[in-house]
Amino acid sequence: MATPAVSVTLCSICGESLHGRRDCLACLVRGGLEQASAATESSDSLVLGDFEIERREDGSFWELGHGAMGVTYRARDKVLHRAVALKVIDLPAKAGAADAARERFLREARAAAALRHPNVAGVFQFGAAPKIDRCYYAMELVEGETLEALVRREGPLEAGRALEIAIQVTRALLAAAAHDLIHRDLKPANIMLMPNDSAPEEWQAKVIDFGLAKSTTEAAGERDLTHGGFVGTPTFASPEQLSSAPVDARSDIYSLGVTLWYALTGEIPCPGKTIEEIRQAQTELALPLEQLRSRHIPAALITLLRATLAVDPAQRPASPRELLVALESCRAQLSVPNETAWRRIGRPTVVLGVLAAIVVAAFFTLQKLHPKAALPVTPQEKSIAVLPFENLSNDPGNEYFVEGIQDDVLTSLAKVGELKVISRTSASQYRGAGAARNLRVVARELGVENVLEGSVRREGNRVLVNVQLIDARNDRHLWAERYDRTGSDLIGLQGELATQIAAALKAKLAPEEKAGLELKSTNNPEAYALYVKALGRERALNPSNESRTTAAQLYGQAVALDPKFALARARLSIIDSQLGSDSPVERARARVAAEEALRLSPSLGEGHMALGLCFYWADKNYGAALKEFSIAAATLPNEPDILSFIAGIYRRQGRWRESLATFQRAQELDPRNVKVINSAAADYMFVRNWPAATASFNRALEIAPDSASAKIGLAYLELFRNGKPAAGRKILQTIPAGIDPDGKVTSARWDLAMMERDYSTAEKIVTDFPLEDFSRAGDAPKTFYLGRTALARGDIASAQRYFTATTPAIEGWVRDEPDDPNRHAQLGLLYAYLQRKEDALREGRRAVEIEPESQNAFHGANMAACLALIHALLGERDEAITLIERLLSTPGPVAWPDFPQNITQVDLRLRWEWDSLRSDPRFQKILAGPEPKTVY
Repeated sequence: MATPAVSVTLCSICGESLHGRRDCLACLVRGGLEQASAATESSDSLVLGDFEIERREDGSFWELGHGAMGVTYRARDKVLHRAVALKVIDLPAKAGAADAARERFLREARAAAALRHPNVAGVFQFGAAPKIDRCYYAMELVEGETLEALVRREGPLEAGRALEIAIQVTRALLAAAAHDLIHRDLKPANIMLMPNDSAPEEWQAKVIDFGLAKSTTEAAGERDLTHGGFVGTPTFASPEQLSSAPVDARSDIYSLGVTLWYALTGEIPCPGKTIEEIRQAQTELALPLEQLRSRHIPAALITLLRATLAVDPAQRPASPRELLVALESCRAQLSVPNETAWRRIGRPTVVLGVLAAIVVAAFFTLQKLHPKAALPVTPQEKSIAVLPFENLSNDPGNEYFVEGIQDDVLTSLAKVGELKVISRTSASQYRGAGAARNLRVVARELGVENVLEGSVRREGNRVLVNVQLIDARNDRHLWAERYDRTGSDLIGLQGELATQIAAALKAKLAPEEKAGLELKSTNNPEAYALYVKALGRERALNPSNESRTTAAQLYGQAVALDPKFALARARLSIIDSQLGSDSPVERARARVAAEEALRLSPSLGEGHMALGLCFYWADKNYGAALKEFSIAAATLPNEPDILSFIAGIYRRQGRWRESLATFQRAQELDPRNVKVINSAAADYMFVRNWPAATASFNRALEIAPDSASAKIGLAYLELFRNGKPAAGRKILQTIPAGIDPDGKVTSARWDLAMMERDYSTAEKIVTDFPLEDFSRAGDAPKTFYLGRTALARGDIASAQRYFTATTPAIEGWVRDEPDDPNRHAQLGLLYAYLQRKEDALREGRRAVEIEPESQNAFHGANMAACLALIHALLGERDEAITLIERLLSTPGPVAWPDFPQNITQVDLRLRWEWDSLRSDPRFQKILAGPEPKTVY
């Protein structure tokens, strides 16, 4: 167990921590440099490698700041003639320790140097000065003042300004997380603020001192650079840092919480003169919330601060992405649309705080006690939906070209971090309405304040594009433009449009965003025209495999014309992954295209997304996939598909709260995408939050009244929530005929009839299905379902006949796909129905071995549930009940309607397969008690 560093006190000169030898490293470095300078009487300068430390007018070294690990000076790069910030760090005096520390620091500096983000001061160069036993690194010199200096000069900040700074810092942490980095010394002195010359009221925040960042993937047990093992500033450090426990992104989130508290109050929530006193204040004393209330901080923001300052890291926002969502929700609640009306109320801050508290308190309370409830979609000023462009061409065949132009513009806009851009899936639902569209209604449904409308006319080699930006709240035209371009001039139009729209919405472009929008993806007009057509095909409202195949062909033609067209290669890879998840040839082709796209353009977000899909679907390497998706998300902040992929990985990793939060973020960007809503609803099902699942499925039906997936979900909720399979079957009867080509609806109808033990109806449901197997609802022949029905009603002979007929098909599937755990689980069930005990247990256990819960919490729990059912069918009560007792509180095994693996109390009570357990006292106790709480 880690031991708290109780002996560490704080330096009386600079306030930083004193380590085991009672010396302050920062002061030692400062003194060492002064001595080195004094010893060099013939020179007025102090040079470290290519850098010369500058002096102030009084002759002293130009110190910019100091911390626990050294001193930062203003210096000049003698080679490039530019000003830099030079961090100088003391090395241990012990023999051999200096070399180890220097090597360690070099590795960390290299990792930090890879981090490039508009809210991060970049690291340029690392070096060492052996004569004075120091290491140093040069970083970007940020001209401005620190947050600490600002608060000391002006006093506490108003909530909106402090929130904006916190949001920008969180974006920096999000970028760091994409590189597996944590800062470990986040504090007001390490946040530089630069005013915007064109908008003095706006500030850009930059996090400095990332040179001491730590990789979260480092080997366990590797020592830090400090002598006592503590890195950071005690008053801003997390409890786990002070006790030398493992740290992760949540430690930086704690430090940011303290920083935000300081910005709002000018005070520190947990002060102390020693680390022991600080840690005692953190763990034993209540937060001094009166400091916040006395400054009329909104209750929602107080709730958020309490969450970020939780002693237990598990009670804090789980990731920078989750924190960003909460901060933006707080900021949205601070927007007051009608100042006069608020003044008439008399207490605007209090009323606003109550309203915001309802939102954010619900956000964090439900996050910790239940899955996240869906937050209301709140329009924000810099939010936009790009509605489908109208095709004015004489040739209707240009429809896909027009859709591609619209989508290319949308994709470029979505790369602007300060904008909220609604996904194409949601916006495409308003295609064809034209002038009849009620923009106010559209904006309200999509959760935006602005819409972009446009039209495209293509005749020969000329393309005429008209666009207009409208504030949908009052139908006010903000900006309009007409572009008359030839085919070659059309390349880059989307970036030009995005830049002008961002300016109209007063959204600042980060340097790399501006450079990205100005960059042409290809210089070949024919290749670009093919790419645009392919994009229109791929991004159609309900793309079929046929349209995706056509898009892949068009992307391939574009690449043939321009082999350096990285964006087309990335999109081709994504389609190949979608089409060929079960085909080794297409999986290999997808990987080659993704890797080549990134070779051509290493920072291409679509390229990282494509490679992430290869890791995710083909390799099931969830860690590698998550890293690629995180990089892609930093480049494509408004791409909900990436968020959905991340959410899917989180639930496979057992990170259910993060999965739910990420699906929520995806819904905010794609609010009318039924697939995303149903996926989030399924997450609620998996953690057995029946009310939240019901609300989500009902939301899906509001958008798509005939959604079969939503109705199947609601039907099973009637079973799980209310114990009423008959009510569930009535819901399924409302699904129109012909919407069940793969048997999913039929399989669900059969399963619920079996729950009612209405075996004659169940048999008729299967018999009437026109195909010989249920191709997606469990991949089982009809005879498998008929055998189970016959066995349930006691017709052993018929059951044996059906199962014997089923066996060759399922055994063949296992031979063809030996690494698919679902195939083994299904074969194990078949053998259990046939009472082939050894074979059944072998296959059931093999399914668990292939995909254990430790590797895939979602599928692994389903495999364990199938094994429990196999034990029950074979009469092995103890083994079955032991698994059931655990799985009843484990997320995951409530999948439907593949085969009976629904471990809920209602399922145990109604399903005939569990009948062999009903006389067992342990099983009776399970059924008699309350439904266990799902632990996640």
